[in-house]
Amino acid sequence: NHPKVAFICLDSVQSLRREKCPDYKMSRLQPPPEFRAAYNAILRDLAHDLKDRVYIVAAKGYEADDVMAAIAKQATKAGDRCVLMTDDKDVRQCLKKGFVTSQRRMNDELGRATWGFLTCEHAEADWGVSREQFVDYQILTGDPTDGIHGADGVGPKTAVKLLLQHGSIEGLKKAEIPGKIGDSLASFWAREPNVRELITLNDDVDYLEVPIDQSDRSFQDGHPADVSF
Repeated sequence: NHPKVAFICLDSVQSLRREKCPDYKMSRLQPPPEFRAAYNAILRDLAHDLKDRVYIVAAKGYEADDVMAAIAKQATKAGDRCVLMTDDKDVRQCLKKGFVTSQRRMNDELGRATWGFLTCEHAEADWGVSREQFVDYQILTGDPTDGIHGADGVGPKTAVKLLLQHGSIEGLKKAEIPGKIGDSLASFWAREPNVRELITLNDDVDYLEVPIDQSDRSFQDGHPADVSF
């Protein structure tokens, strides 16, 4: 089925996460000017050719995946199906059985890049935890690419084991975990609320349509004025 409407979600230059964590995404390189120019040209063509079907949106202080989470939540409430086209693993938090899936780049049997669907069931099998445990899993393991440090010594396998045994981070806080992992978790709990805030997508953001001629500028005072990607 053809989609009823499509949204192109952009990051806001202003980052509330970076205010809380100065190292947040600081290791990422900015796109070169020629890439930005080509990207904006594509946006202009889409906005012109698919008017009233494609909307360019962003939310002041938030990132594109927060906006995607908000759109996915609204679609689910309306009983609509939503497909998120992104390689960002954070959008796994948005997956809902029967309603929200993601498309990501994959390799076919010949090693060629293609696009495939990632369902909630696939993501659960991939990470080894339930959809309700996705956020806790990400908190425990952290996200080095975003500059978010999780619990020391807790990698994917250990995080899965802990969550399967205790259900959630709240369950872990009440448990007596022995050894080095227990000591690591005990020292991590003071940082956990801040890490949770950085990791968790905000699906209640107020996103606005960005005028195409302003799509390379920042959101200030809630008005589309300077949006980056």
